[in-house]
Amino acid sequence: MANDLRAAISQASSGGPGSARANARRALESCWPVLWRIIEPRIDRVLHDALMPMAKSDDRDEATPAKLVLGREREFRTGYGAESRAEFNRAMADFVAHKVEERPKKKPALSLIGYDDMELSTVVERGAARIRNSADDSFGRIKMRIANLVGEPDIRDGDNPLRPAVFFRPLHVALERAHTPVERRLPFLLLLEEPFARLMVLVYDALDAFMAEKGASDELAPDAWRPMQGAGKTGRNTVIGDPGRTTEAGGAGTPPDGATTRRGEWGANGTGSAATEQILLSLYQRLQVFDATVRAGAAEAAAAGYTAPPTGMQPPLAGASLMSMFAPASPAGYAGAPVVPGAAGNVAMAPIVIDANLIGAINEIQKLSALALTVAQREGQAPDAAVNVGDLRARLAGKATNEVDKLTIEIVGLVFDRINLDRHVPGEIKKLLQRLQFPMIKVALTDTERFAAAAEAPRQLLDRIASTSIGWTSVGEENRRYLIEVQKAVHQVLTSSDGGMMAFACALEDFEAYLDDERTRDDDPVARARRALAEAETREVMAINAMIRIRSVFEGLQIESYLRDFLLDAWVRVLVTAALADRNADPARMGGEMVRRYLGIVPDLLWSVQPKVQTEDRKRLVGTIPPVLSTLRDGLLMIQWPAPQMQEFFARLMTSHAQAVKAIELAHGVAAPVETSTLRIKLDGIDFTRTEMPDTADGELHVSDDVVRQVIAANHVEVDHLSLPEAAQNTIPGTMGVDAATLDEHIAAFRRGDWFNLRVGNSLERVRLRWVSPRKTLYLFTPADGRRAHSLSPETLRAYLGNGDLQPVEAEPLFARAVHGIVADLQHAAQVAASS
Repeated sequence: MANDLRAAISQASSGGPGSARANARRALESCWPVLWRIIEPRIDRVLHDALMPMAKSDDRDEATPAKLVLGREREFRTGYGAESRAEFNRAMADFVAHKVEERPKKKPALSLIGYDDMELSTVVERGAARIRNSADDSFGRIKMRIANLVGEPDIRDGDNPLRPAVFFRPLHVALERAHTPVERRLPFLLLLEEPFARLMVLVYDALDAFMAEKGASDELAPDAWRPMQGAGKTGRNTVIGDPGRTTEAGGAGTPPDGATTRRGEWGANGTGSAATEQILLSLYQRLQVFDATVRAGAAEAAAAGYTAPPTGMQPPLAGASLMSMFAPASPAGYAGAPVVPGAAGNVAMAPIVIDANLIGAINEIQKLSALALTVAQREGQAPDAAVNVGDLRARLAGKATNEVDKLTIEIVGLVFDRINLDRHVPGEIKKLLQRLQFPMIKVALTDTERFAAAAEAPRQLLDRIASTSIGWTSVGEENRRYLIEVQKAVHQVLTSSDGGMMAFACALEDFEAYLDDERTRDDDPVARARRALAEAETREVMAINAMIRIRSVFEGLQIESYLRDFLLDAWVRVLVTAALADRNADPARMGGEMVRRYLGIVPDLLWSVQPKVQTEDRKRLVGTIPPVLSTLRDGLLMIQWPAPQMQEFFARLMTSHAQAVKAIELAHGVAAPVETSTLRIKLDGIDFTRTEMPDTADGELHVSDDVVRQVIAANHVEVDHLSLPEAAQNTIPGTMGVDAATLDEHIAAFRRGDWFNLRVGNSLERVRLRWVSPRKTLYLFTPADGRRAHSLSPETLRAYLGNGDLQPVEAEPLFARAVHGIVADLQHAAQVAASS
């Protein structure tokens, strides 16, 4: 078999309709030697990394099966090689036959212990999704290269012959060939997942480089988004991307010399400069304010193949940013309305008149889409899944009575075609977003100046669903709940009697309410983590209130600085913890036995370090020190105070006691003695459970990392609290290359549900912002694969953002990405056409 991918690409692009995948088979099969050269020498290491920790376990029941499998590395490697090649061949055959992945039949061995095919499929799907997340960038480029190779702009993950499941599932057979006990195969498969994901990152990077070297582009092919043809004088419409069909002679966008355009060709035939400028002209015409003479002649100019903007209008092709086309119109008028210059520079606006038949057709499409979505929610398969959206859009444009409306429909269609190619949004979510296409067309026709504004509901709903769906998979209760909420939002827009902007606004409000108040079970790990972190923040406020009260009691007393700091910090936390424990034991009592014990030693502690001049005071000191030290130790152990700090404190306290006995301060005058009875009266009655933020507190509230970890441990929740990196602990904010105020602006823009890449140690995790504490002192992130959650303080967030260890997955929102992609395609097509 030839392994020249470039030659295979050339062959794939030259076939007739329906032959692109068959012609591309050679090209894709030439990827096998590349990926196998990466996998073969490393598959043993995957097994070793996964099972060696278990093999070293002291538990023989765990160690023995792992050792047995490790002793059969050859059988494991041979079994994986044979099964992975067979799986690759099946995937290739299914791809050519347009057959979506099917699950393997149930194996008798699995049924012996109660596992069925569903459980294996779940493990494989979960593992494949995590591998997909680990190799997100390179896998996304490979997917686009395959899409360009076969001329299909949307290759589903389940249809991709290089999808992770093709390589992950054979591990189960490899374990079987290594004589892994039946009951251990799925657990071992789960252990193999992480090291295998690291290997697949190398595989996909190598495949991406190989395909790029051979000429497979990862940029959107120009003809993947071909605009409707014949939108000019003839009025005939053609399905987007339909192979082998030509437009009426003379129509705008007709290929030169009457040539046909075929799916899968690489070149500039799909869009000429006239069609490009026609669309750009319509973008300006539809989304910005024009002079009346420009607007009046726009349709005729476009129909005639107008290739230059009217006088006074600057062409947007010379590298200028075209995002302004999608900005709100200026106050002088609104987009889509004829502008008539009036006296003294005033502007009069004429209303937009939309054909009722056109709006009626959109309403019918929405009703059918809503019905299909309802059926899909019950049965799992949408009855309109085979409907060609491009064809439907072309038919709708055929009902438009003017060129501006036709082009508006096409512009919105281009945006949604580009959304369908987005690599961040999962396929199932993109299908739901596509159902919003026709409601968006209605808004664009009837409310143009607000249609694409970033602050308006239609665009915000698209962006919000997209940004919160990045790490979504079809597995797990939480993901199913999310999918239902997205379905509800889309269904709400489709069935709204109001339609237009209000429908999007209501759906957005309800979706935001779901994100702000995700309902989870009380025993849900995320819910438990939220409660623990909220408790840590509340304890910090309690400690501040208590510290303020105790500090006022100490006024006028001469106390060594280390001891004052200790009592106002660590010991205040002991008292707050004791008060909460007392309240849990007896909610009716403000100060119980524990508080009385730990508060009662404060006067004795302060008295014990005062100079002892009288003999009876020295005798009393001997009896006071042991219970004070014992109570101090118990309290500090209760809050898990670090052992080094505890050792240092007791050493300094011992020195203070020694100095008190020597009474060396007599030479300098004796300070006023501490009256323990008076001090007890002042301390008595302090409420250590006050949660109102005191008026005297200023600046940012900071929750101690030690307190957070103490509460996390006490509540037994799976949260890793990340501390400020050592390199940043002594760094002045703003000296890491990013201004502190800028970092704070970024943090303030974080919203629940947003996805980030977080570096923890040497690994990069994809995490979602799940919760922010009421006073914004703690941020909770959960990984896409359900592993241990992470909490960060604002200080740590600033450091992680500043050094690049925390980065948003989305560089810009979905709608903006789509528009930028369209503009780049138009500019590229125009440049190619100009140079040919």
